[in-house]
Parts: sequence; C-alpha cells; structure tokens
Amino acid sequence: MIKFFDLLSSIIGVINRSIAIIGITTGVALAFINVVARYAFNYSLPWASELTVYLFLWGMFLVQRIVLKLMGIFQLVCWLKMFQNVGPKP
Repeated sequence: MIKFFDLLSSIIGVINRSIAIIGITTGVALAFINVVARYAFNYSLPWASELTVYLFLWGMFLVQRIVLKLMGIFQLVCWLKMFQNVGPKP
C-alpha cells in the first residue's frame, strides 16, 4: 500500500512540476511578446498583462509543493521564527 502512495505522489509531483514549468514559461514568453509588440508595432495585447499575472501566481503556487518537498518544513519554521518578534507588542 505504501508503494502505491509513493507512486501516486511521484506521478502527482511530475504533473505538478510540468504544469508549473509550462505556466511560468508561458508567462515569461507572453510578457516578452507583449513588450515587443508594444514598442516595435505600437500595439499592446490588452489581456496579456492579466494573463501573465495569473500564470505567474499559479506557477508559484504549484512550485511551493516542490520546494516544500525538497527543502522540508525546517525552512518554514526558520522563516516563521525570524519574523515572530516583528510587529507591535501586545
């Protein structure tokens, strides 16, 4: 049963990584095309900036799982401890 869940986790990881890579790469390419079109042809794609933001956001959300799996929860705990004393005192 554990081998099944390991296999399922690796399959989900591959799908997750592929979607994240495609999303971020598409966002970069779309932003580049929009900049070239704006300055070279004096025409801007009105939907390109909105789609780029969504692609970057979803790409980062999907990359979080990969980073957490590779670096573990330790990094998150260190990050939280670093900022626990920031802010107003009760």
